[in-house]
Amino acid sequence: MAKEHILSSEILDFADLGMEAVRRIVVRDLPAFILSDDKGGNLYVGR
Repeated sequence: MAKEHILSSEILDFADLGMEAVRRIVVRDLPAFILSDDKGGNLYVGR
């Protein structure tokens, strides 16, 4: 799915954490995206 929808990815901070690094991604037609805030709350955005 990533190959089809993620156009670019840039590490913004904590590069030494690998997969846990903070990234900015640019997506196209991604079916759903999940965000979590610092208090454990979730914001679900879908098409």
